[in-house]
Amino acid sequence: MAVYRRGPNKDGKYTWYAEWRLPKRLGFDGRKCRVGFGSKDNAQIELAKRKEALRDGTYLQKYNQRGHHKRLVTRSFGNVAQELLDQRAQDRGWKKRTISNNGYAVSFLVSVLGQKRLADISSLDVERYKRSRRKQVSGPTVNRELALLSALLQVAVESGELIANPVRGIRRYRENENAWRYLSPDEVDRLVAVCVPRLRPVVLCALFTGMRAGEIRDLLWDYVDLRRGLIWVRDSKSGEPREIPIHPVLRRELVNLRRHRMSPHVFTKANGEQYRDWRSAWTTATRRAKLAGLRFHDLRHTFGTWQTSAGTHPFIVQALMGHRTQAMTRRYSHATSAGKRAAVDKLPPVGGTDKLRELAPTSAPTRRKRAAENSEY
Repeated sequence: MAVYRRGPNKDGKYTWYAEWRLPKRLGFDGRKCRVGFGSKDNAQIELAKRKEALRDGTYLQKYNQRGHHKRLVTRSFGNVAQELLDQRAQDRGWKKRTISNNGYAVSFLVSVLGQKRLADISSLDVERYKRSRRKQVSGPTVNRELALLSALLQVAVESGELIANPVRGIRRYRENENAWRYLSPDEVDRLVAVCVPRLRPVVLCALFTGMRAGEIRDLLWDYVDLRRGLIWVRDSKSGEPREIPIHPVLRRELVNLRRHRMSPHVFTKANGEQYRDWRSAWTTATRRAKLAGLRFHDLRHTFGTWQTSAGTHPFIVQALMGHRTQAMTRRYSHATSAGKRAAVDKLPPVGGTDKLRELAPTSAPTRRKRAAENSEY
């Protein structure tokens, strides 16, 4: 029994092989078996599993005549992708919207990797998918799809259908976390001024609560207490409920909506139906306000930035925005130009011209000046 390397191939990659012999003393015919892997670690792990199977008598139940795992031979990624997605969703408690979005992403993964057996998906296959997909979508989108693929294959690893996760070690595209946009008060005034009446309270709710679009869309009057000035977010992305104080500007909008209440939902259309899609109204408003490219989610970034600039404690910002970790709160918070200017202005006023003139030593007499002084004598 041994592990050895062959290669490199045309791509400069090496293949590691696990090799062993089926002993006649255990009833086998003495043939030699060999299975290739992408790394030495995987080959050693696989060889150890086969040695153990030979010792405990389960070899024929797990492996075929060539030494391949029986289940790994027959199951392709396309056949098990939905099963792995369902298992991952159950383990992590995904919401319906998350399952739907991830199901859409899985369709792209299956279109490229669906015909491959789980055991045949290599790191090279994943790298090729990454590069080809990058020609169609942005780097962050590719990163999300690779993360999903890694999560699905990890389920297969944990269930024993896959030896190692080929997505591990694949470098992701760099993301500029500080490039997210936020608005100044003047830009907010321009935006709110051009919003149609139905969109205006939605925009103000995002600005003064930092709530996500889905949380605003599904907000019910049962979770709005105008008397105490609180909004409860029961079904958040993080899975943990939170409460948010109502700003006076937002309170006036909510009081007006409450007078014309026609539905359990806070934000509705004129006929009382839930206001679910404001993309058209949003695009029109951003164009009229000369804020092209502004996303609705940038209002949440604006809330976090304003809170940080106002000196709000990071743990309070985290609680208001519903983040699991402080790292996420820092990503949504930005140092404004005014904040940076104020920080620089706090530096001590050292090195001023007047002060330097007072402290500067008297210059030494020049050679010509000394000669003139000596000639007088």
